[in-house]
Formats: sequence, C-alpha cells, structure tokens
Amino acid sequence: MPFIGRDWRANGAQWIKTEIGSWQTQKPISLSSSLNNLNSSISDIFNALDIANSVTNMRRFNYIAKVVQILFKEKLSELSGNAQRSLLHVIERMIDTAYKTGDNIPLMQRIVTQFHNSINSAYPFYYYIGSAPLWRQHFEKLTRMKETIKQVRVNRIKSDEDNSKTKFDCLPIEMQHEIIQRLDSGTDIINVGMINSNLYRVTQELLLWRQLCLYHFGDETKNSNNVDSDHPCPYEKLSSSSKPITPRKLVIMLI
Repeated sequence: MPFIGRDWRANGAQWIKTEIGSWQTQKPISLSSSLNNLNSSISDIFNALDIANSVTNMRRFNYIAKVVQILFKEKLSELSGNAQRSLLHVIERMIDTAYKTGDNIPLMQRIVTQFHNSINSAYPFYYYIGSAPLWRQHFEKLTRMKETIKQVRVNRIKSDEDNSKTKFDCLPIEMQHEIIQRLDSGTDIINVGMINSNLYRVTQELLLWRQLCLYHFGDETKNSNNVDSDHPCPYEKLSSSSKPITPRKLVIMLI
C-alpha cells in the first residue's frame, strides 16, 4: 500500500502564536502585491502620477516634455499599445495647455513633428509594438495635432498684430526683474511665475528671493530668528531623503 502521508523524516510543522494566544501553522508569505507592482505598465504609472493633468502646472510642463521626448525618441519600440495611447494622451493635454496659455507652442510643434517623423519612418515595416491599424491611427492623430498647432500659431500671430500695445511679457528681462522685485509677497511672485515659462525663469532667480528676504528682515532679525514661517519660497532646503530625479532617470525607472 502506498504511503500517502507525510514522510516521518520530514521536519515538523512550524507553529506561531497569534494575537489572541492561540497557535496556528505558519503560512507562506504572499508576494502577489509585490509582483503586481513590478508588472505595472507605463499607462498605470502615468495614471497613478496623474501626468496628463500635471502639464497644467508650468513648473512641471518642461519636465514632462523632456520625458515625452525621451520616450518616443529612444524607447518607442519598447512601449505597449496602452503605453502609446497614454503617451499620445499626454501630448494632447500638453497641446491643450499650450493653446490656453499661448506658451510653449514652438516646443509642442517640435515634439509633434519629431513624433510624426518617428512613426512615418517605421512605415511600411512597423517594427514597433502594435498592429498596422494602430499605427495608422497614431499617424492620423499626430497629423491632426500638427494642424491644430499650426492654427494656434496663426491665431497667435494675428492677435499679436491686433494688439499693438506693449505687454509685460514683451518687456526686457531687466525691466521685468525690477518690477517683480517690488512685490512684497512671496506668494505673488510665485503666481507671476505661473503665467508662462519666461516669467517663471525670472521668478526663479536667487537674487530676487535674496532681495525679498533683505527687504522684510534686517541683518539682526535674519541672523537671530531663523524660524520656519511657512514662507512659500521655492528654494527650501531639501531633506536628505528627497533627491531630484532627472527625466532620463525617470524613463529608465519606467521601462
């Protein structure tokens, strides 16, 4: 008769004590959640990070633009169909943001043109992941994006011709700096930097924030009362655990 029980030479079962005082056999550790995290796709990560809605933030727009450029220039052959759709969705949101703000239009035209050329160079081989109909859809969508950006630039030129008055954005950087440093609130300076990328670069100058601190605090106050007052200065000291991640390093982590 075959022996169907446990071999008598095997090790005994491992028992552990529960919180209520009883005993139970030790159960194997489940790694399903870790495996699911490792198998997360780029589209899932984009949704978790809310990349598509983050492009409305002027501080994150250029960072996301660099990530998008690296993905379709170097990693396009490794992207799945869902990742390709997510990437196109992010580009659509970036174009919509550029249309509303009137900023970064040349950058978006360059991104769409480069993406369009990358897909066009793959025809008729389609050596990227995805079927031929999928790539034709991408090609048609990028063509519509190019026409949209072209129309936006035409409308922008017409509006500039109609408005002959000098705007704050058209002033020299030195004059913009002199005007912005007259503001007595760090929140106002940050709000000015959210208008477009040119003003954002002006508001990120260290000299501007240094002069703001000297305006509000004298030398004695500055040296003796170093207390955190929740001031919205962007140059706060980062903690040891927080390290900036470059766009290329983020792409390497995604792929």
